[in-house]
Amino acid sequence: MRVPAAAGVLLLALGCGLLAQPLLDVSGAAAGAAGEKGIAESRSLTESADAPRAGSRHAGWDPAAAPGTDPSAYGDGIGVLHIPALDGDYRRVIAEGVGLDVLDRPEVGHFPGTAGPGEVGNFSLAGHRSTALRDVDDLGPGDRIHVQTAEGFYTYEVRNPHYVVEPTAVDVVAPVPGAPAVAPTERLLTLVTCFGAWNDADRLIVHAVFVEWRPLWAGPPTDLTLPSR
Repeated sequence: MRVPAAAGVLLLALGCGLLAQPLLDVSGAAAGAAGEKGIAESRSLTESADAPRAGSRHAGWDPAAAPGTDPSAYGDGIGVLHIPALDGDYRRVIAEGVGLDVLDRPEVGHFPGTAGPGEVGNFSLAGHRSTALRDVDDLGPGDRIHVQTAEGFYTYEVRNPHYVVEPTAVDVVAPVPGAPAVAPTERLLTLVTCFGAWNDADRLIVHAVFVEWRPLWAGPPTDLTLPSR
């Protein structure tokens, strides 16, 4: 197994978008805009959900048997990141790619070459600390992270407290974090953002492990309230 080539670029170049405390109000507004985009995308996905047809692969769904998702082209949307432990309205659009043209939208970017939602390996995401991944340092063990796609809801649970690494520590997004030569057996999610909030000297890392999947038509997980109109 190898670390995706894009990881090195991202961990070295990921910026926080804002570098000074006086810009806090601007940062808050941008974070709010990111949340509004997430709410709109979540509504769109929810409204597109179809009830299962007889004999379909979702008719007798198994929470442990998460379906794969089709690969997305660079810049295209993958789904929505929900983090109820941070804020009941904490929703962020997830798109393919980790270039600044994606992260500055602002959206959460998926490292190309890492696992997809619910897949064995490491579904790795990055975002600016000041906007798309604001306050993720408040997450702790047991907090849940949900990824909503056209397939359904993929739920992960934070395993350990967050930690901080240098930008060169690209193996945090390896299939087995910290052990790029080891074949993965678990389904993980990793969040990568800046540490601290107003500089890009280091990277803050959060790892979570997959716990269940449910199709859109079955409704959201019990700890997740979807936005209403």
